[in-house]
Amino acid sequence: NVHHHDKAIIPGDKLEVDILVENLHTVIEVDGPSHVLPIWGEERLEKTKKADEQKNGLLLSGGYVIIRLQCLAKTTTQAVMRKAKDLILSELSKISKCFPEEGKRLIFLEVE
Repeated sequence: NVHHHDKAIIPGDKLEVDILVENLHTVIEVDGPSHVLPIWGEERLEKTKKADEQKNGLLLSGGYVIIRLQCLAKTTTQAVMRKAKDLILSELSKISKCFPEEGKRLIFLEVE
């Protein structure tokens, strides 16, 4: 039950998520460098951060767990992809064993 670029998970909102793992009520957002570095300027970075915070708030209030994977690698090699996959699968395994309590449902991972 994995959906990519799903747009209808919050009723009445057009919010789009990168990956939805439906049976674990978990969203995975893959954030590239533009989510943390001023690649297109400080103003654009602040808008991106604000949009991410709003998305987090909507999803958390909807009872979802959010895994935000920050990909800061300069190139996407197979090694980087394997590391990202392993980090995500490890978190999903933890969630499947014990759904996080409120306040612990926003998880940040980083791969370089």
